[in-house]
Parts: sequence; C-alpha cells; structure tokens
Amino acid sequence: MGGKGAIFLVLGFSTIFLVFGHRFNSLSTETLDNITNYYAHTQAYNISVTAANIAASKLYFDSNWEPGSTYRNVYFNGGEYSVTKYTATVGDTVLQIVTPETVYNISNPGRDRLQAIYVRAKYHINGKYPFGGSPENEIIDNETVIVLAPSSFAYYGNYYQTMSAFPATGDVFSGPFHVNGRLITYGSPTFTGRVTSKDGLTTRQTSGGTELPDFQDGYEGGVDVPPDFDTTGMRLGALTNGKIFKDTTGAGRRTRVNFEFLPNGNVKYRQKIGSGSWSSYTTEPLANLAPNGTIFVERGIVKVKGTLNGKVTVVSSSKGDNNAGKIIQTDDLRYAYRKDPIHYGNAPGILGLVAEKDITLQYNHNTKHQDIYTDAVMYAQKGKVGPDNGLMNNDGRLRDWKIFGSIAAKDVKATAYYSRQWIDGRYIFAPYKGYRFVQDYDNRVNLSPPPFYPTSDKFHVATWLEKRIYKPGQI
Repeated sequence: MGGKGAIFLVLGFSTIFLVFGHRFNSLSTETLDNITNYYAHTQAYNISVTAANIAASKLYFDSNWEPGSTYRNVYFNGGEYSVTKYTATVGDTVLQIVTPETVYNISNPGRDRLQAIYVRAKYHINGKYPFGGSPENEIIDNETVIVLAPSSFAYYGNYYQTMSAFPATGDVFSGPFHVNGRLITYGSPTFTGRVTSKDGLTTRQTSGGTELPDFQDGYEGGVDVPPDFDTTGMRLGALTNGKIFKDTTGAGRRTRVNFEFLPNGNVKYRQKIGSGSWSSYTTEPLANLAPNGTIFVERGIVKVKGTLNGKVTVVSSSKGDNNAGKIIQTDDLRYAYRKDPIHYGNAPGILGLVAEKDITLQYNHNTKHQDIYTDAVMYAQKGKVGPDNGLMNNDGRLRDWKIFGSIAAKDVKATAYYSRQWIDGRYIFAPYKGYRFVQDYDNRVNLSPPPFYPTSDKFHVATWLEKRIYKPGQI
C-alpha cells in the first residue's frame, strides 16, 4: 500500500474513533442523566410515601388530627412535602379531593366518615435538566392520595368486651376473634381465624384432661381494641332515606315491631306502640320501606325471622328504657337462594342486627328441638348474644346454632351445658345439652358491611394511589 493509502487509512480510523468516542461520551452523559433523573424520582416517591405514612399514623391514633401549617412545605431528605386532609361529613355520597393536577371523586355509598390524605412531594434535580428549566425551578413531583375508612366491627368474626361464657369443646369459631379482656377456653374449641386478646389466655381442662384450644391461624395477647361505638351514621341514615319506627306522640312509649323477610325482596311487618293494639300486617318491597337499607326502632323490642333478599341493617335502641333496645330471633334467618350457609359465595342478602341491649334466640314451637340458622352480622352494644333460657333448659338435647356472619357484643351467653364424658376411649369435657356454636365467617363484610353498620373511631386504609408528575412544578 502506497503513502496516500496509508494516510487515508489513518484518517478513516481516526474519524471512526472520533465518532464512536463522541457517541460513547454522549451515552455516558445520558446514562448519568438517567441515573440522576431516576434517583430524583425515587427520592420524590420516598418523600411522598414517608409523609403519607406519617399522616396515616397520626389519623390512626387521633381521628380528629389536622395537619395544619406544621405539615406545609416540610423540608425532608433533600426535598420537601406538604400534607392536606379532606373529610367526608356524614351524609356525603362523594368525597372530592381537588389537587393541582386533577380532581379525585371518591365514591362513598355507605356515607362513612371518610378521611383522605393528599401528599405532594418534590425533589430538586442538580446537574443537567432533561425536562428543561433551570436549577431554580427544575423539580420532580410525586403525589400520594390515601383514603381511610372507619373500621367496622363487622371485620371480626367474634368481638367481645368480656366473656362470661367461654369457648369450649365442640365450638367452631370462624374469622378474626378478639376479647378485649382475658380469653378463657375450656377443652378444645376450634378457632379458624386469627385470635387476639388484651389480657392474655387461660386454658382449662377437666381433671386429668389435656385438651387445648386449636388456634389454626395463631394467637396473640396484649392487643387492645377499645369498644368505641358510633351510632351517628345509623341514626342519620334512618332519618334521611331509611325508616324510623317510634312513638310520635312524645310520650316515650316502647315500640314493638315484628319483621318477616321474604325471599322475593319484600318484608312483612306490624308494629305496636306502648300498650296499644298491634297494627295489621303490611307487606312491601324492602327497597321501598328503607331505600338506603337502614331501619331504626326507637325504644325498640324487635322480632325478626325469614329469608332476606336485599341489604338492610335493623337497629333497636333503648333511649333510656332498660327493657328496650332488644332484638329477638323467632325462627331461622336465612339469605335467599341458598340452603347451606357454608357455601354462600355471592349470596344476594346481607343483614345487620344492631341492638343497644341483647340479641336473643327465642324458645318457641319454631325453634325447640331444632338446629337454628342465623345469617347476619350482629352487634349487641351493651348486652349479650345467645339463646334464651328456654332453649338451654327445656330442650334436653344437643343442637347446632349455625351462624353465617359474625358477632360483636359486650358479653356472650352460654350456649350449652358441659360435662366430663367418655368419648373415643377417653374422658373429655364436652357439651351434652343446648347448642354447639358452629360459625362460618362472612368475609364479604370486609369490603361491603351492612348499611351504616357501627364503626369504631379507628381508621383503615381503603385505597392508596401514587402518581408521579413528569414536569416542573411547585407544591
């Protein structure tokens, strides 16, 4: 090869190296920019989520917490954040959150006391600015929106402030189980869900026995869940678009109402005020009687039975009358289209029974010598839940109380009599008369509790939305 060829060869390689060198330098610069940008977005995200968790923790321990100016433009970890709280008042069907970027409309069909936390975080980028701008205004934004709903007592398969009757051999409890006192068990009851108590656990056996409770999802002590109870939503719901039964004369007389739910979606009912006469029976669609699904009986003694097709919460208040505020189940309570309460799936019904005093299974010709079915989410605020003395003492046989739903109460009644019996080649402590407690927890109530069902003053996270904003901006 001649001299000219060598020169062209050298120039060619030099050009190639210069082009590739420039490209390599550009790639290195772009890689650095991408890393810087990724780091900035990550920091903005971390700041936003951290602030959201701080605010959520504040609201968990104090439902009336307000962020105020203390949580505006807070410098944190190389950036800053601001927190705003939105609240749905009782009766609101939509919680609206107006942000610099968009408007969020949060549906609130249960008209709960929703709380929403809006967090806007920003992080300054140092170096090159791939989105344009200058060091003074180039920032990466991240926003987080958390909606918190009041925790419903329907969450628990069983919740008791105390237990004067104890879970025992033959009982099966489903769903989360909590006693806000000491949990005492006799023999070997079965708990299929997580079990917690505030003041620890005592297991008791008969003389020489070794039976222990079967905690299939574990047990934890030292858990405090105060029995805070909010009736505001139920009262307002019944007043605005539900149904109230009460003495309208102002004399404060007791109100008795008998309900029979029908599988076609109707309800048959009659009422009696004080010592007056019973009204004739009325039958109408449940959706017409209480469009929002809330029935409130003031100074009430309420009897219920039947097959429910719909969603309703029946409330019985005492309003100062110690003999009122009661709900009495007089026959089976079932959800429509199903016969086996263990396999309900997407059953169309959901029933809440809320009594200020007791919820009782009545002894009568429909219940004696029979298994009893209760498809309902029950809450006895100041009383007990369980069979009356007639079912315990006059039947003389052992039956099943089959519950598809849950119980929350101040206390629980005994459901059976127990004795030391020779079973399967050994003596065990077992029921011989009354009712075995056989429960299947209705886990639908976690997302869809009965209308206006009682909630606590604690909140749980209902939704969590994170949004990155890929442009400069200010909080």
